[in-house]
Amino acid sequence: MRKLFFIAIAVLVTGVASAQKVQLGARVGIGSQNIRMEDYYEADSRLGWNLGVVSKIRLVNFGIGGLFFQPEIVYGQNTVKVNTPPNGEFKTRMNTIDIPLLVSARLAMVNVHAGPVVNVMTRFNTSDGDSEMSPERPAVGYAVGAGVNLGLIFIEGRYHGEFGKLRSNIDNGHSAVQSVRGSLSGWSVGVGVLF
Repeated sequence: MRKLFFIAIAVLVTGVASAQKVQLGARVGIGSQNIRMEDYYEADSRLGWNLGVVSKIRLVNFGIGGLFFQPEIVYGQNTVKVNTPPNGEFKTRMNTIDIPLLVSARLAMVNVHAGPVVNVMTRFNTSDGDSEMSPERPAVGYAVGAGVNLGLIFIEGRYHGEFGKLRSNIDNGHSAVQSVRGSLSGWSVGVGVLF
């Protein structure tokens, strides 16, 4: 009985795998990161850019739509100004690598998507060389969004955030390193193409 069960599972998995259609593509976009820190630190983000690779794996097909698994690898860059009273402020370039693992539902030209996002790197490079921020990574967050499909071209908007608090060590060059907690969220708009 157990052998029949495993044989049935293997046949089902093989059938689903053969029915899946996998598409690979690339995307580029603009976005902004919103960093809120506890205590007396303030951070303002400017408009940045991101680019990445995307794949869409069809899970379910229904008429003029379908359900897709949409994993991505996205590299992004933003400039952040951090106010550290009473000692002043410093600018830092924030580089991130995110791995969204999204489920996308498509009906005709419109799609909505949501899922977890694993942030494997957030690196800050300061302009003055004296101050630095070092957040703890990796971290898990979420993303929700919607888009339009025009053949092989897609346009998507997305909001993302993190579960829990962003923990970061800040060294402003004037005092001891301080551990600060905060939250990280943001939005992005991008265009991509599937091959």
